[in-house]
Amino acid sequence: MIGASVEPRVGYCRLPDGAQVAFAAAGEGPPLVLTPGWLSHVEQVWTHPAAVSTLAQLTEHHRLIWYDRVGGGLSDRTRTTDTIEDDLAQLQAVLDATGVDRARFIGYSAGGPVAALFAAAYPDRVEHLVLYSTYARGTDLNTQEQHE
Repeated sequence: MIGASVEPRVGYCRLPDGAQVAFAAAGEGPPLVLTPGWLSHVEQVWTHPAAVSTLAQLTEHHRLIWYDRVGGGLSDRTRTTDTIEDDLAQLQAVLDATGVDRARFIGYSAGGPVAALFAAAYPDRVEHLVLYSTYARGTDLNTQEQHE
């Protein structure tokens, strides 16, 4: 667990197609949204030794919000499509469910493109944007054969 002073709260929201997205929030202060990478699990990350100190530091001065993309973690497992627009809809649903109008964002790994897209589409809702260990175009990361 992150620490006695931090009480992560898990919640769920629904997408227009009915899929359920799991999210968690911890800490107090301005909202800081962590867009998920390729793999995530809102509960298991709390016990991961490499993540615990980072999460604790991020929650010292922020209300940290993170979520599982549909297809992983505690979110629904089935996806009919897997597009950046789907990821954008999930991010928007989490923001609506948590009552966040404007936030700071950290987009890492596969969460970087959706964080950048959100910032471009809704600049008035983004106070700061940090992109970490991410990419501009996922199709450039491997061959078409590997992707398939």
